[in-house]
Amino acid sequence: MSVEKRISVEKKIVRKAIRALKSAGTPVVNVFDGEELVPVSTEAEILDAVFSVDESRMITADGDWVYVVLGNDYDCLSDYTLDLEEALNPVYDWIDKHDGE
Repeated sequence: MSVEKRISVEKKIVRKAIRALKSAGTPVVNVFDGEELVPVSTEAEILDAVFSVDESRMITADGDWVYVVLGNDYDCLSDYTLDLEEALNPVYDWIDKHDGE
């Protein structure tokens, strides 16, 4: 997969995760970039913070988190707290449907 395609896929997945979390009532309010906690309030701010580093954690209003590792294509959502499993199911359903395209 080309770098451009990989980045496009990862941005789509992260966007879907942001929207799924917001829809579930637990929006992302901070991104931990490995050094500092970055407060975020818009999707654009979240994407900027996540895509400015290779590894980050999107942290929700409830304190739950999603660990994002860029460079892993469809596996960029590397881990998350179990409380977010149901909220993230639609994202993983989309990944299962599109992985390998």
